[in-house]
Amino acid sequence: MICSNGFYKSKGVSWVDEHAGHKYSGVTYFFLYLRSDGIFIKLSDDNPNFDIIRFIMDKKDEELMKDTSITFGNYNVFENVLELTYLAWNEKRELIFTILSPDTFLDKNLIEYNFVPSQIDSSNKKRTN
Repeated sequence: MICSNGFYKSKGVSWVDEHAGHKYSGVTYFFLYLRSDGIFIKLSDDNPNFDIIRFIMDKKDEELMKDTSITFGNYNVFENVLELTYLAWNEKRELIFTILSPDTFLDKNLIEYNFVPSQIDSSNKKRTN
C-alpha cells in the first residue's frame, strides 16, 4: 500500500516569521523516506529538488538519530493509515498519515505528500543500527 525505491515529498508549505520588526517568509517542503525495515526518516528543506536518499545514503543510523533536524523512528501501515512513531526529548510521539493511494498521503494538516521515484538504489546500502 506504499511505494518503495523513492521517497515522498510534500506540497510546498508557506511560512511567515516576524522578528524585531523584520518579516521573513518562504516555502518549506517535507521529505519522508520509508525504509523496507520499518524505519522512517523525515526532514524539511526549502529546496523542492532535495533528494533525501542521496542525503542519507552515507550516514549511519546513529548519525541520523542524533541530528535534531531529522525525525527518525519506526512506521507501520494499517489499511489506509501510515503511523510514524519516534522519540522526541525522551517522549514517544506519533505522526499519522492517511494513505489516499500508494503514491499519495495526507498528514493531519491536510498537507499532501507525493511519491518521487529515485534514480539511486538505496536497497543495497548496509546500515548499522
